[in-house]
Amino acid sequence: MSIEKLKFGGPPTTPEEENEFVLDRNKYLLEHIAHQEEQLGIDHLTGLKNRKAFENELEKSLKAIREGGEPQRKKSEPLEEISLIFVDLDNFKQVNDTHGHLEGDNVLKKVAEILATSVREADVVARFGGDEFYVLLPRANEKEGKVVADKIRINLENDDKLTEFNVTASIGVSSADVANPLDPESLIQRADAAAYVAKGNGKNQVVVHNGDGI
Repeated sequence: MSIEKLKFGGPPTTPEEENEFVLDRNKYLLEHIAHQEEQLGIDHLTGLKNRKAFENELEKSLKAIREGGEPQRKKSEPLEEISLIFVDLDNFKQVNDTHGHLEGDNVLKKVAEILATSVREADVVARFGGDEFYVLLPRANEKEGKVVADKIRINLENDDKLTEFNVTASIGVSSADVANPLDPESLIQRADAAAYVAKGNGKNQVVVHNGDGI
């Protein structure tokens, strides 16, 4: 629905009607902005890529690898390897339960800010939903992916706001290259499985899926 077609009724004639008019208009504008951001591939809360945009980027990268290192862009070097980082926050549910969802949203925004400043410009950071985030690292092998994941974990652990709420991250890393291109689902599943092990081993740590297991 366009804003021109939005029907607020006749002009407000009482303070109550004017207040209702303003609330209706603001609600529409917020929904309109959220829809526009969704179309642009942006998560409305954090400003990161959303799940759909991230999945598209991952598929394009793996397609380039499967096709023998085809360049992602003209005049760029062939893409032959990538790493995927899955960041699953620890103790986030307690923030919402104890301090409310508004404070929980503030924590997610802080995490997004830390992730975005912990990676290279070419890397893709996305919020999958809830307290789950992914980072796609083009041209990064398993070892390099682990280095970035460790950096992210330390930066999250050392943030004052996150420390206040005892929020850390269990992180999983998986990789693909021309010798083992994988598909998006498999690469995501491996990163998820590694993060699950990290969570089970005591949280706030990085685990790498080496291809044969963990």
